[in-house]
Amino acid sequence: MTFVYRTPAAFFVSPAGKRLQKRIRSFFDDTELQGQHCIFFGFIFPFLTAFEQNAPEILWEQESIVESGFFSSLPTASGIDSIFISVLNNSVSDNLPLLIKEAEHLLKPQGRLFILSKNKTAASVTINGMPEIKTSFLLNELRKNDFELQKKKSLLYFPYNAPFWERADKFLSVLPFGGGTFSILSARKAPLIPSGIKDYKSTRITKASVFTSPRT
Repeated sequence: MTFVYRTPAAFFVSPAGKRLQKRIRSFFDDTELQGQHCIFFGFIFPFLTAFEQNAPEILWEQESIVESGFFSSLPTASGIDSIFISVLNNSVSDNLPLLIKEAEHLLKPQGRLFILSKNKTAASVTINGMPEIKTSFLLNELRKNDFELQKKKSLLYFPYNAPFWERADKFLSVLPFGGGTFSILSARKAPLIPSGIKDYKSTRITKASVFTSPRT
């Protein structure tokens, strides 16, 4: 049986979408993101439950990647601890390789990248307007940009709205294999300086610095 949702918004407010939020929350330790400086690309809604317990400081959030005015107003920061890429709309999916590349540039050494995506092989849930990504593609892009995979979890195996299926979904999500409707992963940027050095130079993130500046 396949569940069909007309829009991503319709899915997010459904019982299956609410269960996805619970499983995302379980991916993080209770204080893992507390007070961290973060940037968020894509739909933030699936992470709201997780952020209630962690409360990161989101310096900048962009739901759609639009060239016009994309980097017109970004904060000054002393270092980005984490970047989230929620690959649940086409504008983020179309720019995913570039976003991963720029995440490596923007994160401070050993900063972390979190990616949420809908699996290409998922057959039980169809969400109109939501792209599907092969996990192998994500892992290849991470390797190309010198990210080290830390943790990966498959989410939402059963979208059925009943306590039995929710318990089964929770059990399967902790096992080290795929098959769920969504995947979430974390990867760490390679250290570029000795770990004892913590004085990161403040930078102003602009369109020019993000997309065209020479890498150092």
